[in-house]
Amino acid sequence: MNKTTHCVGLLRLSLFWLVCAVLCTFLLASFIQVSGVNNSSRARFGDMVYGTAYRPYVTRALVPGIVRGVAALIPASFRGELNAALVGNPVLSLWLTRFRVDNSLAIEAIISWMLMFLSLLGFCAAFRNLLTGVYQIPALTTDLAIFSALLMLLLFIGFGYIYDFTTLFLFSLQYNWMARSRWKAMLISFPLVCLNKETAVLLILVLALYGWNRLPRLTLIRYLVGETAIFTVIWLGIEWIFRANPGSATEFHFQDHFTIARQFPFLMLIVALILIGIAALVVKGWRHKPLFLRWALILLLPMAGLYVFYGFPLEFRAMYEVYPIIFALALPSVARNVHALEVVNTV
Repeated sequence: MNKTTHCVGLLRLSLFWLVCAVLCTFLLASFIQVSGVNNSSRARFGDMVYGTAYRPYVTRALVPGIVRGVAALIPASFRGELNAALVGNPVLSLWLTRFRVDNSLAIEAIISWMLMFLSLLGFCAAFRNLLTGVYQIPALTTDLAIFSALLMLLLFIGFGYIYDFTTLFLFSLQYNWMARSRWKAMLISFPLVCLNKETAVLLILVLALYGWNRLPRLTLIRYLVGETAIFTVIWLGIEWIFRANPGSATEFHFQDHFTIARQFPFLMLIVALILIGIAALVVKGWRHKPLFLRWALILLLPMAGLYVFYGFPLEFRAMYEVYPIIFALALPSVARNVHALEVVNTV
């Protein structure tokens, strides 16, 4: 009986990851097709990978750095032949065109696709662990929640950059570590978040608020000082490396929101109604929802402020950092068999 149960569980888990892989492939293909990735003259693919793009895009250095590093491992004697073979494949050539890259960068483009695909799979794993860490939730409901979270990302890909899915994955991973009180794992992986995007600094706020009654004061201070030092060193280092690049640390788009609202009032009304509906799902039964998620939602305030002033209108990808929290808070309002629990916290 135990052996049968084990086989059934393994089969269900294999099916889960198969569906995730299919959905991630579909999402990545959709992203390449419709997001306009690499279309901006300020963030061309080759410029991003080889460090000549405009700031602030070039400072999101993790994914470009990995792509550049992996490509450099390919022997020069084999590189030209491999690149020609990739470009010569009609299917790959078509997708390279849709990805808006020069044929000479075929190898780098495919490496970036692999990273984006792995980031989406990583999101599935991290978000699954987050949900099961803060909720008593049936296995089937967990699976369906992950599938739904992936499909809803289609709403985010009207705009896109090569580091977007990595942002989603790394923030989900940090949330998972904090919710499960895996503080050392949180600290060790934090530099990757900093290298990927400067919004990593906001995670320090979540740590301070949630850790206040979860950690001894001295331990919390050490983690806060550690994360602050890590972010400061990485941010100053990146800013120094790319100090000669054109552009600035931010792009101001405040007025653009009013322009779009005047031009497309009906569309903005629909968006407003959707946001109100999501907010209602989030706040419903607020007191009975996991404490970690409620504290982590504080990130919505600075992210919304950054979006209004520096995000382009309807650029929902600017909310990847808080998407896992919002989805997780809304889940019990949709699935009634999801109940909050307190994870045993250990230092």
